[in-house]
Formats: sequence, structure tokens, C-alpha cells
Amino acid sequence: MLRTIQGMIVVFLLCGILQAQNESIVVNGETRTFITHAPSETSSLALVISMHGLSGTGAQQRSMSGFDKIADREKFVVVYPDGSDNRWDISGTTDVDFILAIIDTMAARYAIDRNRVYATGFSMGGMMSYKLACSAADRFAAIGPASGYLFGGARGCTPSRPMPILHIHGSVDTVVDYSGLASYIDGWVEKNGCSATAEITKPYPESKPGSKVTKEYYGQGEQGSEVIVLTVEGMGHAYPGSFGSQDINASEEFWAFFKKHVAGQSGINGRRSSLSITQPVSARYQGGMVAIRSGAPLQSVLLCDLQGKVVHSWRTGTAPVHTLSLQVSGVARGMYTLRITDSRHETLLRVAVP
Repeated sequence: MLRTIQGMIVVFLLCGILQAQNESIVVNGETRTFITHAPSETSSLALVISMHGLSGTGAQQRSMSGFDKIADREKFVVVYPDGSDNRWDISGTTDVDFILAIIDTMAARYAIDRNRVYATGFSMGGMMSYKLACSAADRFAAIGPASGYLFGGARGCTPSRPMPILHIHGSVDTVVDYSGLASYIDGWVEKNGCSATAEITKPYPESKPGSKVTKEYYGQGEQGSEVIVLTVEGMGHAYPGSFGSQDINASEEFWAFFKKHVAGQSGINGRRSSLSITQPVSARYQGGMVAIRSGAPLQSVLLCDLQGKVVHSWRTGTAPVHTLSLQVSGVARGMYTLRITDSRHETLLRVAVP
């Protein structure tokens, strides 16, 4: 029998982790994989999710981007997820659910600052960054796409909040055609309420007179948002600082941009960041199922081991749900926690699997 012990809060802080970890979680019944790299300090950290291009892997993105050394220096967690079949679902919700499950996993393990979560990626990973901005803007403080944008156009996207964007692209890119970028960016400039006329810095950075990079800055928009485009003249489908131009380092540019953008103190999605045991939330085991009931609409449920690793994760749809019956299978005997997130609070219930 699965027993719940209410009234106990467990905070997972894993210290001393400097090496990358290859991990997996189950999301919507599918096992998904990713690599995590965290600094030794693990308290209220930012989270960067760095996504690979078409036919790539998280390991390749890790090697190409060089985010590990920046994360060690600046003290943030970086995750390199693997897309299914080495690609991203930029038309559906499969990979949106996957990335949101990663955020919840990192929150459970490192107590990350949910107001400082960022998405970035190269090529199709850049497209996925925009997909997340369109579908889950309340979970991200800013995005940084490189050499990738959604071909369907920005006007079909309806984000729940203005999204700060730094976009990097080569002027002769024909894989993700640079010629279509301007109209796409115009859509986001409009959504964010930014100035339609860009301030131009050329060359960028000004300290490099020989740089072939031009910066377009579309002034302060709503809720502190902004749109910045860095165009690398003469560069094709590449990631500056890794391959292609060396005038700028894309990952360094992205982090410098990200750390300027922190969501409001009440949380990006208006939810309190503190855990609560006062809400009327309950969970019980019956016939191989965990039945969960909450006084507020449920958003997600994580079953974690005592090291903070997510064993199972579930997310609700758009319709308000106050009760869930979740299948639990393949779980070893031992102590676990249920991390239950509703529209107002996060609750931890300790459970035992005998």
C-alpha cells in the first residue's frame, strides 16, 4: 500500500555536483532523456535550457555551446534535452510538456528560481525556443534563439505575456533563410509593444572595430520586454563562437541578455514560489493508482525519489482539473515525495512504497 504522510516538507539540495549527469524522466508515458550540469552552489539558481538542432543531440549541443563553463562561472543550472528522433515537435505540445517537466524536475532538485528560467537553442532548437515562448510564456523569463525561427510566422502565436528575445542569425543563412527573419521579428516587436524602429549599433560590439556583427535594438516594450537581433554579415547556418564567426560568442551573449531579465517577485505565472501544506490537497493509493484531490485547479504532479530525481511526471490540460487518478508502475520500494502544483501553491506530500 502507498501511504501519504502529510505535513512534511522536503527540500532537495544536491551539493558538489560539477559533472554532467545523463538522466531520464517519463513524460506522458514516454521516457525522455537529457543532460544536466550544475554548479556546486545549488540555492535559488537560474536555469538555462539549451536545445540542439535537427539531427543533433543534447551531448552535441553541450559540446558546441560551451554553456558548462559559463554555468560554473555565473552559477546557474544548464540542461541539454534530447528531442525525440533528434528533432523537436514545433507544431504540437509533446516537447512543450517535456521541457516543462524538466523545469519541474530542476525545481524539485535544486530549488531553482522560477523567475529566472530561460530557453535557447540552435537551428531547430531556436525554433523550439520560440515554440515555448508561444505556448508557455508564463514559465520563461526570456529566450535566445540562434539561426532558427518558426516558419509559420509570429502572428499565429499568442503568448500569455511579453517575451524578451535575443536572436542571432547569419546574413547568408539559407538553411533557415535569413530573408524571412525580418517579418518574423516584426511580429514579436508588435506583440511586445516595442518601438517599430530599431536602434542600430554597427559594428557590434563597439570595442571590436573589425566586427561584422550588427545589433538591432527594438526599445523597451511592455513589462520590461525587448527584442534584439544580432546579424552576422557573411555567416551562414552557424553558431558564433563555436563554428562560424568569432566576432561574438553566442552563448556568452545569451547569458548576458538572460541575466538582465527576471520576472516579477510574485512569480512569472502569478503563482507563489513557496511551498505550502495548508491548501486542501490530498493523495491516496488505491488499486495501483494514486488519487489526488486539490481545492485549486491542478497543473502538474511529480513523483520524486529522495535525491530529487523525478520518477514519474504528469501534467493536466487546459481545462480546470481538481482531481487526478494516476497510474504508478515500475516504482521500486522506498520513500518518495509527491510534488503537487496547482494554480496557487506547490505542496509536497511524503509517500512510502512498501
